[in-house]
Amino acid sequence: MKQKAKTIAVASTILLAGSLLSAAPAMAEGMWTSYISGAGIGFNSRTWTDQGVDQIATTVKLSGCSLNNGYAFGSTHLKLWRTHLLWFPDDLGAIQNFCTTVSWGQALGAGDYHFEVIKINSNPSTTATFNANVVVTNY
Repeated sequence: MKQKAKTIAVASTILLAGSLLSAAPAMAEGMWTSYISGAGIGFNSRTWTDQGVDQIATTVKLSGCSLNNGYAFGSTHLKLWRTHLLWFPDDLGAIQNFCTTVSWGQALGAGDYHFEVIKINSNPSTTATFNANVVVTNY
């Protein structure tokens, strides 16, 4: 009877450990942190390389946003691009960021990426510029 109880205890421990491992959050392949100062329409972020080895969403988090023209910051539209050496870049879509985290979804594939500011406060032709105290990009 002691052997049977030991076997059940070991099996339970293995099952518990397995379920805890499968519940652990997936880790992003990479990330970078920076800031934005005086970015206007057409501003491009740094370029990063995603090797495509995970299924983690590509996200951009902005915090501490403000405008340089005295008006209140409402949002910025960020367009994600996948760049290539020999052909035109892939437009992966624009997302409105209200100084929060936005996501382009999972499995964008391997490649070199950057985002571009295409609107500030919903205006694609404003001369206003904005700041973000913190920019965190996960991929």
